[in-house]
Amino acid sequence: EELLRTRRVDGLILVESETQDRRIERLSREGFPFVLIGRYDPEDAVCTVDNDNIGAAYMATDYLLRTGRQRVAYLGGPAGLTVTRDRLQGYKAALEAHSIGYDPHRVVFADFNARSAASATTELLTQSPPPDAIIALDDMLAIAAMRTAKQQGYRVPEDLAVVGFNDSPLCEYVEPRLTSIAVEIPLLARKATEMLIGLIEGREPSPKRQIAPARLVKRESA
Repeated sequence: EELLRTRRVDGLILVESETQDRRIERLSREGFPFVLIGRYDPEDAVCTVDNDNIGAAYMATDYLLRTGRQRVAYLGGPAGLTVTRDRLQGYKAALEAHSIGYDPHRVVFADFNARSAASATTELLTQSPPPDAIIALDDMLAIAAMRTAKQQGYRVPEDLAVVGFNDSPLCEYVEPRLTSIAVEIPLLARKATEMLIGLIEGREPSPKRQIAPARLVKRESA
């Protein structure tokens, strides 16, 4: 509101947008240049830059299933975030590709803090049978899940494989080291900035949606 009223900036890059985001409606209505990182809706006529979140979650799930895991669970972030929704879609697609039925009880959501992640992980582990693998929305949630599982007597990766996202430096400092999906954050930032500058200068970007690839970094947790 303040930025729009004072016009102290020429454009905005928005991150962590929600599936229903009033900021987008307001900026579009005002004709204010902006670019989204991490959201895509085919009906949107806005510019977006994003990781291939659907493909990345498919990659992680497929890897776990191909390495012998049979009960893969998904630990998402807040349910309203687009990235949570997109990675859930990729997770479901990989299950379907392996002819495994989707079980909604193996999907839980957590806020971005250790207590919420621990509670969600416990919810998964008290199921019968419990999952033998967990894909978490980011590395912090994955590390919290791994710690919670170990506290409850699970061995990682013997009893429970864990995969995170973002390939943060933390992955190398936990035991066992965390397998993670690497996302190209510097590439995303550069693409979003270039696209925004084009909008400010009156050039319509083509295409309006740009995707950065992801890759699996294998370590000991899976």
